[in-house]
Parts: sequence; C-alpha cells; structure tokens
Amino acid sequence: MENSEFLAFDLHVDTLQRVLDENVDLTIKSENGHLDIPRMHQGGIGVQFFSIWVNPKQFPKEKAVDRSWRLIDALKKQTFEHPDKIALVTCADDVKKTLKKGQIAAGMGIEGGHSINGRIELLEAFFQAGVRYMTLTWSNSNEICGSSGDEGRSQGLTVFGKDVVKLMNKLGMMVDISHVSDKAFYDVLELSTQPLIASHSNLRRICSHPRNLTDDMLRDLAKAGGVCCINFYPAFLDDEYYKVNFNLGARLSEALSQVRKIYAHNPHKRAQAEGEVCAREFGRLPKVSYKKVVDHIQQAVEIAGIDHVGLGSDYDGIGAVPVGLEDISKLQIIAKELLERGFDSDSIKKIFFGNVMRVFSAVCKPLEE
Repeated sequence: MENSEFLAFDLHVDTLQRVLDENVDLTIKSENGHLDIPRMHQGGIGVQFFSIWVNPKQFPKEKAVDRSWRLIDALKKQTFEHPDKIALVTCADDVKKTLKKGQIAAGMGIEGGHSINGRIELLEAFFQAGVRYMTLTWSNSNEICGSSGDEGRSQGLTVFGKDVVKLMNKLGMMVDISHVSDKAFYDVLELSTQPLIASHSNLRRICSHPRNLTDDMLRDLAKAGGVCCINFYPAFLDDEYYKVNFNLGARLSEALSQVRKIYAHNPHKRAQAEGEVCAREFGRLPKVSYKKVVDHIQQAVEIAGIDHVGLGSDYDGIGAVPVGLEDISKLQIIAKELLERGFDSDSIKKIFFGNVMRVFSAVCKPLEE
C-alpha cells in the first residue's frame, strides 16, 4: 500500500476479461482499463475479488461454462507467474497470510448463475477451484431465479435455485443478491442460513434503477448480517444519468442509421458524421462526481448501520466512471470525503475493509475442508 491510510477490500471488478482476451499482465501499470497491481497498491487495495462474468448472448449454455473455466485459469496464471505480487485466497487465514507478505489477496466470484448452466454439480467444482461467491443472476433470468434486468423481475427462486442456495451455504460460498429480482431477494433472505452479500449494488432511493436496493431491502439485508457494497457506475449512482442513458442506445442507433443512409457512398463523410453523432449523444450524459458514491455510502450507513456497507467498484465492467474515481488508484478520495463528512477512522475502516471481511470470514471455508 502506497501513501494510503485505509486498506481496502473491493468485492467486485471485471478485469479478468482484459487478462484473458487482451493478455494483460496485472503486474504492469497500464494506461488502459481501470486497474492493475501497481494501481491497486496506489489505491490501498489489500483484497480484490475478481468477477467470473460471461456474456450469456455471446457464450450461451455450455460455452458459458467453458468461458468461466478459462477466466478462472487466467487469474491462476497470474498468481503462478507472479507469486510475490498476487495470491489466490479462499478464506480469512489466506487473506491474513497474503497481506503479511505484501501481496494482493485475490478472490473469485462468479457473476451470474448461468455459468453453471443448470448443473448443480458445477457449483461444487467451482468451489473446489477457489470460487467463493456466486451472483445468482446477472441481467438475465436463469434456472436459479429472476433477474432485475429482464422480464423475470416478478420471478423468485425456483426449486433448483433453492437447492443452489442450500448448497452454497453448505460449501461455504457467499450468496450474492446483486442483480436479482426483488422477489428473489426475499426468497434468498428467507432461505439462507448465512449472511448475504450485495457485491456491487446501490440505493434505489437515490437512483431509481431497478437493479438497486430499496430501503427495506437494505435494512433486511443488514438484519440478517449481510453487507451491501457500493457500485461506482454512474447509471446506478445518479438518477438523471440513468434516465438519459436508458434511451441512449435507441437514439444512437437511429441517428447512426440515418447518417449511414445519407453518406452511403462517401465513407470519409460518413465516418466524420458518425463521430459527431456519438459525441453529441454521449455529450448529453451528465457528469457524475465521486461524491455521488459517497452519498450512497452515507445513506446506506444511515439505513443499514455502519457494519453493513462496503465497496464493490465494478471497475473494468462499467462503461463510465465518476469524475475523481477514474481508476482504482483514486480510491482513497472516498475516505477523504467520508472524513470531511464526519466519519471517524474506525467507521471508514469498516466500510473499506472490515465489513466485507467479517462476512467473508464467517461464510467462506478453505479448500481443504
């Protein structure tokens, strides 16, 4: 940790896509993407959970399973090639040993139950490979439960989904309710014998995106001992950004289609016009400050209590970032703002590290058990 007061535990980033597809070496500081090991040290990261996320449209069914294994292997290759800098962790003792050595403690979480493709035996296989949480859905509903991101918003846990949650509790794998439908959230809350995580979720009272948690959901998550980790994506942080962004795709597609018709026989002018259309449409998106992240943290603490809020940046999985939080190296600006708002050091330590570590320690078991 370089020039950082607060050690951080970030529960969710999507960097493994870059590692696998772009052959990124995490030990090399880059101008691209949102994080690497040098920038993690700058930002105070001690523990970083890497998402095993697979695009279900690009990799359907068994292709999603194969892609998940390849992402897992990509992280393990980094730990094998750079054992002095990064190590895979599966339980609290691993974290303590790794931090003592000055390494980044790297965990894995599957983002989206479609990665097990309806095969519960794969859950145990992924656990044995070191995966320590699974987000039950992504933006797509699946065999486990409904998602907040599609027509499955009214669907709760299926019979198969109940078996999945029970097995996760038994294995020692954290159950992640980010992305799930409201009904699925409450089904899981009622069934799980272990505290839940929302690995990268925000507050619906500030931003009305259906993926965010209501006040009641946040309170109930806290009552059950869970933790909500705040996401840095502007569309989940700011209501104006969310609403403008919601219609951006359709507007952009229509405008580009018109440009391509008008300049069908003039590639140079077509490219220039396309650039102007993109600049205009993306220019409509409001700028969102890092202070909006702190707004979510502050209100989450007020609703759920100081022991139930953490960080889940979603870096390298988001198309825009707040001003002031351009990458993981800037993380300590959150702590500075919290201090200015009257939070004491002990409270910030809980938000940055202690709360997630508490749930991780309570739920997750080492490989040998």
